Amino acid sequence: DMTAADRIRGRVPGDRAIRGWAPALAMILLGCLGGCTTSPLSPAIEVASVLRQDEPACGGARGAPSVEPALAVELPDHWSAGRRARFSGAVYHAEVSLPAAPAEPWAIYLPRFSMNAAVALNGEPLGDGGPFAPRIAWAWTRPLLLPLPRDALRPGRNRIEVRLAVLPTFPVLLSPFYLGPERALRPAFEARTWWQISAVWVCLVLAGYIGILGLALRVRRSEMVGTGWSSLACLVWAVGLLHLVVLEPPLPPRVWQWLSPAALAAAVSCL
Repeated sequence: DMTAADRIRGRVPGDRAIRGWAPALAMILLGCLGGCTTSPLSPAIEVASVLRQDEPACGGARGAPSVEPALAVELPDHWSAGRRARFSGAVYHAEVSLPAAPAEPWAIYLPRFSMNAAVALNGEPLGDGGPFAPRIAWAWTRPLLLPLPRDALRPGRNRIEVRLAVLPTFPVLLSPFYLGPERALRPAFEARTWWQISAVWVCLVLAGYIGILGLALRVRRSEMVGTGWSSLACLVWAVGLLHLVVLEPPLPPRVWQWLSPAALAAAVSCL
């Protein structure tokens, strides 16, 4: 039976059940953030000292490409708003010396970067997080693990290049990356992928399902006013979570970036 407080708020007991999902979804999302700290262990080599060569947002005089001097930086490298406005990306150069070519499969692992990255080893492209044109892929939540071809590594110096593509309105970061046996890097890659991509999809699907179910109940039972608002909040929140998992957004970057905080704010206002 409805209590007096429920009647005043326009809620019914079923509404409490719908609203009870909100803390559970919040816990899953916090778990997604907490699970992102997994790091690979030895024998992987951490690369944190690099040379950065910035790529200007526009060419030089008469369209000639401008070449910026290489600067020694330590990773993680966080970009200021001023640097994001001046440069459209950067190439990070690193050298790793090996006493001998490894006998087992090795890989390069980038745990965190934004917005997109492409990797080359000794001048040979290995892969990237997604397209660079006509729009940059939103790969900022996706770790990147690139298995190396046989004989890609050689005794002595090996050159690694990471090309970073950025957006002027989005925070830019390149964290330390790793070179080592694939067996040592893959568990960290899979754990981070689960927490940052798969678990978010679970949250998104649950929020969407609860929202649709609640709205269906609201249509069938007009007295469940509170259920309608809380269900609408779940649906709007699900839209906001798309910002974390969609690799190639269907909207222009500025609109897509604005959509997520707007959707989350709208979800909170519905509760």
